[in-house]
Amino acid sequence: MSSVLPAFDHRFCVDLAGGQVYRQAEKLFIGDAVKSVDWKHPYLEGRVRGAAGVYEPSLNLRSSVFVENTCTCPVGKKGRICAHAVA
Repeated sequence: MSSVLPAFDHRFCVDLAGGQVYRQAEKLFIGDAVKSVDWKHPYLEGRVRGAAGVYEPSLNLRSSVFVENTCTCPVGKKGRICAHAVA
């Protein structure tokens, strides 16, 4: 199994989260809300400033088809892919 971070291109992100979440993530990224990113195979973790504080998303990329997200935001706590994780 490769420890190389998968390519996060536009198509992968839209397929992962959907167009609406991708657009929210893009605004976060452009707005310099991403404070840190760390790759520890198979987890991509970060810190992202959101509307109500700093969130800590973690994407389990063991499978690029069944990506698991945990984030400290309300959406991520439900296990869904959030804008913080995509940003």
